[in-house]
Amino acid sequence: MIQDVALSLGLINEESDLTQVMANTDPTINQLRALANKEGRDLSSRYDWSGTIRGAVFLTTTSTTLQGTFQEGRSALKFIATTGFPFSHIIANSMWDRTNSRPIPGSITHQKVQQSLATNTAGPFIEYYENDKSLTFYPATGSATATIAYMYKSSAWVKDSSLSDTWQEKWLADDDVGILDENIMALGIEWRYLKSKGFDYSEEFNSYERRVQEAILHDRSHPAINLETSRTGGPGVLGVNEGSWPAV
Repeated sequence: MIQDVALSLGLINEESDLTQVMANTDPTINQLRALANKEGRDLSSRYDWSGTIRGAVFLTTTSTTLQGTFQEGRSALKFIATTGFPFSHIIANSMWDRTNSRPIPGSITHQKVQQSLATNTAGPFIEYYENDKSLTFYPATGSATATIAYMYKSSAWVKDSSLSDTWQEKWLADDDVGILDENIMALGIEWRYLKSKGFDYSEEFNSYERRVQEAILHDRSHPAINLETSRTGGPGVLGVNEGSWPAV
């Protein structure tokens, strides 16, 4: 990726002029490496990319409100089985109590938490609240062994060359593999370098932004949204054809 950028910017004459990045002592290459890490962090935080989404399942250890603490650089909660995925945030509307087959809404606001605590008027169903890197249920879970599941965004955007479940939040080796589109990242490094040197980067930036928006659009399939009042030609409610009932 850095080879491509260096060639495009005229910093090297051919790929063989640049054989390593991480151990390179050239200040320009070091700057490109720093920009590559900045690009990875910024691009990862712009969108919940499908490649960075993971699932988590845990058992409530007690029927209390506080369920655990999110740990930076590890997986979501300290007692979750899956590890190695740096945690960023919970995906909205994805948390479920599998034991009781109920959704767990959240994260509820600070104002609602204080209102519920002051008036002791919590509803019959659990809601979750995130504060100071901790996960709190309110009211307390009715079962000490409820199975809770949710999806979360990992802050990692790099894997090591083995493509194992060793996720990273920065480039650590020349043969690391980006979880995000490395062609887009190269465009990001290029305009950032031009900007740092005081050159005009408007065209490179516009090209980069178009590619990012296209990538967001095609990152995952999206449900069809029909704004018409009629759905003639397709199945109606509960899969029943519109119009006359089909012949038996």
